[in-house]
Amino acid sequence: MNTIRFLNPSVFSAILLTFSLLTSSIAGAQISINEVLYDPSGSDTGLEFVEIINTSASAIDMSGFELKLADSNYFTFPSFSIPGNGRILVHNNLTGSHTPTEFFTGPLTNMGNTAGSVALFSGAHATTNIIDFMQYGASGQQWESAAVAATIWTSGDAIADAPEGVSVNLDPDSVDSNS
Repeated sequence: MNTIRFLNPSVFSAILLTFSLLTSSIAGAQISINEVLYDPSGSDTGLEFVEIINTSASAIDMSGFELKLADSNYFTFPSFSIPGNGRILVHNNLTGSHTPTEFFTGPLTNMGNTAGSVALFSGAHATTNIIDFMQYGASGQQWESAAVAATIWTSGDAIADAPEGVSVNLDPDSVDSNS
């Protein structure tokens, strides 16, 4: 069992939700989605983000990996490696210059504020490439069946919709059942 925390950085409060995740046998499973802010306070543009972590001690080449942020938003990572035990942020719907730790999707659609999903793929988005997944607000989101087939998600599970301005984060930090 992993605990999901809803973090509100402005008041440092937490609401705990525990749910079951299955262990993945996919080789790329050391790379995981660690935190998602899909419904920021106020305007969404440029404030949504996904944090991805590498739980292994070795650098992992992320070149060509894809991150699904909204139903039609897929961000393809440029040529780079995430260092061992490293973290990166992907800012949705924000233009900027990529750095070794921050990436910008440019102008895309905002993530769903009450229901949606985020999926990470070890290449182009395809059922055989899915390595991490989370859905919030309601089950049955895009890529749920692929995540269930990959044994990285349980059918019908969804993280309860977090209040505006609160992110969803794995707890303990940097530990994912997919690793």
